[in-house]
Amino acid sequence: MSVTCRVIIAVGLSMAIASQSFADEPTSSGTGFAVTADGWILTNAHVVQDCGRIEVKGKGDAADPRINEINDLAVVKITASEPLKPLAFRKSPTRLGEDIVAVGYPLATLLADSVKITTGNVNALAGVRNDTRYIQISTPIQPGNSGGPVVDRNGYLLGITSATLSKKTADEIGITAQNVNFAIRASVAELFLQSQSLVDQAANTKDHIRWFRWYSEHSREVGPRCLDR
Repeated sequence: MSVTCRVIIAVGLSMAIASQSFADEPTSSGTGFAVTADGWILTNAHVVQDCGRIEVKGKGDAADPRINEINDLAVVKITASEPLKPLAFRKSPTRLGEDIVAVGYPLATLLADSVKITTGNVNALAGVRNDTRYIQISTPIQPGNSGGPVVDRNGYLLGITSATLSKKTADEIGITAQNVNFAIRASVAELFLQSQSLVDQAANTKDHIRWFRWYSEHSREVGPRCLDR
């Protein structure tokens, strides 16, 4: 059976999201954000890869899903009634210890409808086994954060929330690690966009960033991938 994924659009952080009742909505959720003005949305591959249909709430169906499973990235295209304001990629290197903000819609069926902000730091400049596609972050992430942007204090993209340590690893090392989470580097996402001929459309402004909430008809929210050591 194919899965229908639905998206509810929220506008910039300074503006209120329209009131919605989620009693009859699907219970799975992830996060995505605009990377082009003409309607391309970036998220994690694991958020949308099992969806036979991707629907944008109030906008109709999204089209042309393009997925890179290796790097857990995907883009889909919506028809926007007005130009979107994409998120700007930071050009300078990520710094160890710098302050970061993770943006998303965790536990959307339980918590408030509005976008959630968590803060933390860059803990390491590589992921599990020195995987340089990732940065390690201390920002708490929950099911529903997947695909959301990790930005610096100026609102520029540093990464895309993607993964946490697996239960298997916790069992192997004998402890449950706290806030050991990972984001795919923005530079990896840029290469993916370039491979799809979308990189030249990336934003150079962070004004009125638009976030996108993904809903899919699963029995649980789409959580971050679990990485083994």
